Amino acid sequence: MLTLFKKVSYTLFCTTLFVLSSGANALLLTTSDPHYVGMINPDIPASEAQEETYVNFLIGLGLNTTATFSNQSITRSGFSFPSLPTVDFPQGGNIDTGGTGNDVTFNLLANSAYILGKYDAGNAGAWVWYVGDLAAGTSITLPGTFTGGQYALSHYVVGVGTSSGGGGGSGNVPEPTSSALILIGIVTLGMAFGVRRRTLRS
Repeated sequence: MLTLFKKVSYTLFCTTLFVLSSGANALLLTTSDPHYVGMINPDIPASEAQEETYVNFLIGLGLNTTATFSNQSITRSGFSFPSLPTVDFPQGGNIDTGGTGNDVTFNLLANSAYILGKYDAGNAGAWVWYVGDLAAGTSITLPGTFTGGQYALSHYVVGVGTSSGGGGGSGNVPEPTSSALILIGIVTLGMAFGVRRRTLRS
């Protein structure tokens, strides 16, 4: 009976590792990716506090609409989301890439909600993606250039969600990785209790 329990535990352990690794697949962010929220043009000034106000205005727009806010032309994508929280970009969080044109890859930290990529200083603008549905540790790649290589990435910033905002609908849906881990935990406990009860009876 103990051997059976060890086999079950080992199987569930391997399943957990698979779920965690599958949630960490690399994701290339583009304007055709369903995580794409919209664009801010020209994204000047571009401090973290100012970019917060641009993004929080963006998430309140209707799908496929453009509006002017704080001298910015802000365009919402056609992708809908269950809900979009307001954003908090950390002070000093802008990461300067030097405009080299190289792709940038990094892993998401816990509670990451938005990624803003600013392209070609004052010439292009900023693109915004919502990543709050992705697991911590997910590998993200920001393109080094946009629009056929014309505009190079000059800086990017990752922000957390602070409260329910726009985006259509409300309520947060647990990410698939979290749901799977919860289910695995419940199954593990159930099988452990079942094995223990059968052992005591014998």
